[in-house]
Amino acid sequence: LKGMLIVEFQPYFKHPIRKLKKSVFSNGEIEFLLNCDSSYKDLIYPIIKVEPTGKGKLEIKNLSIADSEPLIINDLENEEKLIIDNNIYLVVNDKEQNMFHKVNREWFKFRAGKNKIRIIGNAKVEFLANIEVRV
Repeated sequence: LKGMLIVEFQPYFKHPIRKLKKSVFSNGEIEFLLNCDSSYKDLIYPIIKVEPTGKGKLEIKNLSIADSEPLIINDLENEEKLIIDNNIYLVVNDKEQNMFHKVNREWFKFRAGKNKIRIIGNAKVEFLANIEVRV
């Protein structure tokens, strides 16, 4: 027999999780609140999906964390889709090509509770995270 087996692994969690998913459209600049009800971790590093609606750069910053620097994504092309995993420092496009050179390596994070997020640039941005919760 010949063939290929494709396996997708997901992380094991000791506690129940709640999936966080938040999509926003930025046309220049936007600020919004994102509630992160984590019972176990102080900081959560989400996956961010970016779909630019123009060329240029995109800046994403958590204003609720005093010493945090913004995640800056440079040289964006119109409709170029990027996936940024802030937990394992992975940046790829929709063809799974490495795009690590496009970010400034200031990884984005949430803190437990309310987070005030600012996005500067033109794009659809989606935040995804698995948050451990108490039952």
